Amino acid sequence: MSSPWQRRRHPDDVPTPVAVAVSDYCRRAQSKASARDVREALSTLNPEDDFRVRALAEGEPDAKPLGPFAFVDVLLGASPALAAQREGCGYYELARELLVEAPPSAEDSLPDRSPPPQGLPRNTPAKRQLEPARAPTVAEKIAPKKKPLAAPAPLPDAEAAAIMVSEGAPSGKRSLPRPRGRFTQLEVQKNSVVTLFEPEGAAVVRQMLEQQHHRPALLEALRVQFSGRSQPDVSSVEVDALLEHHGLLAVTLHREREALLGAYTEHRGAHGRVAWALNVRPSDLEKWVTGLGMKDEVEAVRERFRREALGTSHWTARLDLLGRTKYLADLGITQRFTDTLRKELSLQLDGILPDATDPADASHRIGRVLGVAPELVSRAFEKLGLSLTP
Repeated sequence: MSSPWQRRRHPDDVPTPVAVAVSDYCRRAQSKASARDVREALSTLNPEDDFRVRALAEGEPDAKPLGPFAFVDVLLGASPALAAQREGCGYYELARELLVEAPPSAEDSLPDRSPPPQGLPRNTPAKRQLEPARAPTVAEKIAPKKKPLAAPAPLPDAEAAAIMVSEGAPSGKRSLPRPRGRFTQLEVQKNSVVTLFEPEGAAVVRQMLEQQHHRPALLEALRVQFSGRSQPDVSSVEVDALLEHHGLLAVTLHREREALLGAYTEHRGAHGRVAWALNVRPSDLEKWVTGLGMKDEVEAVRERFRREALGTSHWTARLDLLGRTKYLADLGITQRFTDTLRKELSLQLDGILPDATDPADASHRIGRVLGVAPELVSRAFEKLGLSLTP
C-alpha cells in the first residue's frame, strides 16, 4: 500500500493562488507556515485536486492548530480534530522528511559506463590493454577543479540524542557566538500608551488610523509599539478612549459602519469572506458588529442574499451555487437549498429519463431542457444523490 505522502508534482508547479489560499488558511488555524512548506505539502496532491483545495481553504478551520500537511490530511479524509492532534505530536514532521527523500532520478538508474577501477577485464584484447591513456584536452586542463564533498556524519537516533542532551554533550550543530556590535539583537522597548494622550500624540494616532482604517487593525498596530496603562497589551477600551480624546471616535465609527455594510454587500453576506477582506478573525468580527449596534442591519443584508440564493430561477447559477458548500453553510441554508433543488431536478427526470440510453445521454437531455452544461448536471446529480441511470 503506497503512502499518501508521495510527491505527485514539483512544488514550483503548484499555482500561486492555491498556495496563498492554503497559507492564509494555516494562519487562521494558528499555524504559521513558510511558502516552501505550503508548496511541499501541496506537491503531494494532483493538479486535479486544486479546486478541492480552494473550496476547503475558503472555509474556517474546524480545529487548531492546522499546518499545510494537516490541511492536506483533512482534504484526504482525516477529521480536523485528528489532524490537529497529529500536528501537535510531530506526525507531519516525519511526513515532511519522507517527502524530502525523493526517489532516484533516471540518470542515477543508468548503468555505470566508467572504466573499472582495478584495470581492464581478463578478456580485453592485449592491443587494447597497451593503448596509452588519452591526454586531457585544453578545456579539461583549464576547467575549475571540483573539491569532493565530505560524507555527512550519521545522525544519532532519537534515544541517543536525548541521552546526549541530558548529559550535556555537545550536539552536532555548532553553537554560534551571540551577535555583537551593530548586529546585537535587543528586545523591543515599548512606550506606554499614555504618551499618545499628549498633544504630540494626536498626529501619530491620526497617521496610524489612516493606515489601518478601523479600530481592530489599529489595536493590533498599537500593541506592537505600545503597552497598556496597567497591563502589557493595549486594550480596546484604551483605543476608544484615545480616539475620543483626540476627537476621532465619531468619524471612525461612521467609517467602520460603511466599511462593514459595503463588505457584507460585496461578499454577499458571507461572514468568513468579510472577515478575510477586513483582516480580522471571525469571532472578533461578530464582537465588532455587536459593538457597533449593527447586528440587525447585517442580518438584513444576509437575509436578502439568502432569499436570492433560494429564489433564483437561473439554473446555471443554482447548479454552480450547489458547489459552493462553504458559502451555503455560512448563510445557514444548505439543507433548504439542497432539498428544493433535489425536488425540482427529480421532476425533470419524469419525461426525460425513460428515453435516455445512458447517464451521459440523460445529462445532455436535461442540460438542453434547462439550458446548462451537461457537466453541471452530472455534478449536481452526484452531489444530490440522484441517479441518471435510465
